[in-house]
Amino acid sequence: MPALCAVRDDQPQFKDLFERVYQRTGKKMKGLCCCTEKIIGNGVPSGEKIRPIIQRLIWK
Repeated sequence: MPALCAVRDDQPQFKDLFERVYQRTGKKMKGLCCCTEKIIGNGVPSGEKIRPIIQRLIWK
């Protein structure tokens, strides 16, 4: 769900990634999966950078 919230909330890095994948493949789920992978990938090594975004999206 955080990926869906990030795309709907117009977070630029996630919205751009979603749009690129959606235009290339025509499948929205692939775009959301890529955003999820990016959140997980960014969250592990640099948790301080992504944690405020996720907390803001979840506790909205």
